[in-house]
Amino acid sequence: MSEIIIKIDELLAGKNFVEAYEYAMESIKDENNKTAEILWRTAAATRNYAVLQNKELHNTLMYDGLKYATEGLEKDPENFGCHKYKAIFLDLTGRIEGIKKRIQNSYIVKEHLEKALTASPNDEVALHSMGVWHFEVTDLGFTQRLVAKTFFASPPNSKYETALEYLTKAEEIKPLFYCSNLVYIGKCHLRLGVKAKAKEAFLKALEFTDPAQDVTDAKE
Repeated sequence: MSEIIIKIDELLAGKNFVEAYEYAMESIKDENNKTAEILWRTAAATRNYAVLQNKELHNTLMYDGLKYATEGLEKDPENFGCHKYKAIFLDLTGRIEGIKKRIQNSYIVKEHLEKALTASPNDEVALHSMGVWHFEVTDLGFTQRLVAKTFFASPPNSKYETALEYLTKAEEIKPLFYCSNLVYIGKCHLRLGVKAKAKEAFLKALEFTDPAQDVTDAKE
């Protein structure tokens, strides 16, 4: 494992997101460092750094992250981390562009997550992302489903129980790793009518103090 990979991993694990991003960006100025393993970590650093920025810069960084993950897959089509972050950034850029784009991207997002989980079935971030995918697909409204039918003969579908399975597994593997995971667990329980468990998840989410972890949904 290269020193660059070790350094980025250490910085991300220590939540030194600005330093991780700056170090990753400096590293890939050298074309020799643009390996799939370094590029997906650059995408990860970009995602964490973006959360701390204003909306305009945040949105720009979402497309940068997508570029790094895509470039990594061009170098190694089977790379787990690149598939994971390609899925994440396809969804995040879809959110920027609107519901039509998110629906268009939905099957591609799922495909990349499946490939990531095949390679690393216990990766909590990939499990969380797959759980969110199943929740959002299940939560589509009537109008959104009509939109989906304009793109697909068989629009994506799922159920809250499936979403909850992925989200719960992610939480079991790495408890309290991500505020959003608890929020989505709470949302699943709420949709399923289990209000006590929903409240429990939301209260745990509210305990997060990390500025990179948004607790707005839990408060609502």
